[in-house]
Amino acid sequence: MSSRPYEQKASRKNGIELVKKNSCDDAMYERKEAKDGSAYFNLESSNGRAIRTSEMYSPVSDMENV
Repeated sequence: MSSRPYEQKASRKNGIELVKKNSCDDAMYERKEAKDGSAYFNLESSNGRAIRTSEMYSPVSDMENV
């Protein structure tokens, strides 16, 4: 997974805590399709903002088996 760079240590720690909290809830994953047809997902925070983005998967079933 990738994320945006964090400049502040406190922001980085908060990002880690958000991932720990939200990664256990399937509803926090938004499944998407790239222009080339590859599948990927965003892990979202409770306000709907993407906090992490996965790598690309092809076929889509590979994403669901991660």
